[in-house]
Amino acid sequence: MDSQSPSGVDLELFNEMREIMDDEFSELLQAFIDDTPVLLASIHESIRAEPVDLIATTNAAHQIKSTSASLGFLQLAQLADNLEQSGDTKASGNLAELYQQADESFYQLRPFLQQHLS
Repeated sequence: MDSQSPSGVDLELFNEMREIMDDEFSELLQAFIDDTPVLLASIHESIRAEPVDLIATTNAAHQIKSTSASLGFLQLAQLADNLEQSGDTKASGNLAELYQQADESFYQLRPFLQQHLS
């Protein structure tokens, strides 16, 4: 990991994915930048609902987890996995804290993401 990559990024995996996808990598990265805030907002809304919408939380968290993991954003992938597992087990007690951590993790990635769009 170099000094310009935020913590929680597997730079080797990120670069490998960029090499594999070649010209389509920028599109994937842009989709991640565009879609993740929408998915995070969905999680936020679903955990504020009465009762908590665990299905919506789980679905959105799964999408974030999958894309984050494939791009090497391991910290965000782990937080999304924790959100997904909490939804699966109906353990809604710490969802707000997990959401906040995932949201912060994504926004810490944004400068790195913008830097790698081409």
